[in-house]
Parts: sequence; C-alpha cells; structure tokens
Amino acid sequence: MLAVILLILCSFLLEFITLVNFVSYVNWMVCLIFETVFWLVVMNRRIQVDGLPYRTRVYVNNQVLIPSELVRLLGIEKSLFANVVIRHEGRIININGVKLLRNRRATSRQFTIPREVRETYGIKPLDEIEIVSIEPVEAISNRRNAILNS
Repeated sequence: MLAVILLILCSFLLEFITLVNFVSYVNWMVCLIFETVFWLVVMNRRIQVDGLPYRTRVYVNNQVLIPSELVRLLGIEKSLFANVVIRHEGRIININGVKLLRNRRATSRQFTIPREVRETYGIKPLDEIEIVSIEPVEAISNRRNAILNS
C-alpha cells in the first residue's frame, strides 16, 4: 500500500515538474518574443527625414546629430569634414570645417558646435536649431592625405 502511494506521489511530482518546466519554457518564449519586438519597435526606430532644412536639438555635449537617412540623402557617408549652415533663433550661422564624427555601427554623423560659435550666438544645450545646409569639404589637407599624395 505504501509503495502504491509513493508511486502515485512520484507520478504527480513528475507531472508537476514537467508542467513547471513547460510553464517556464513558455514564459521564456514569451519574454524572448517581447524583447525582440521591443528592440525592433522601440530601440530601432528611424528618424524620418525628407531633406533639408532639418530641425533638431543640440545635445548636452554640444553636439548635433545628423540622422543616417539625411547622411545618405546628402551623400556624405565618406566625408570627414563639412561646412554647415544652421539657423538658431532666426539667425543664420555658418560653421566651416566641422569634423563629422561617426559611430562604428551607424551611418549617422554628429558634429560639435565650436565654443566660439556657441558663445557668440548664445547656443545652449537642448536649444532647437535648424540645419539649413551641409556641404562636404574634400580639400582639407591632413597628414593622411599628404602621405597618400606623396
């Protein structure tokens, strides 16, 4: 009689463990699907850009983001430097020879607004600016170009 009770208890325990494993597997699958959807929808969002002028904000580190769609649209993927014209509070500001910073995994670029320009025109972090034009500068002489040309 005791053996029968132990056998029944073991079978219930085995079914319970199987059920728990199944539930944890389903829970794991639901979490995986949710995480994938989260990354695709929230983290991988694209900034829709039709062209110039483009409105954006100055980051806290005084940099301005040029989204990847705008970079591809303007054809400045390979450019290291650019002449940028921005509008801040109705004033047109020319910034010549800014370095286009890049990320390893993205086509987007960033440039830093020089301190002299920020102080002269009162541009502060989180101010809204409008990028009017971006022209790549190819004739910048740097050490790499000098070595390649010699």
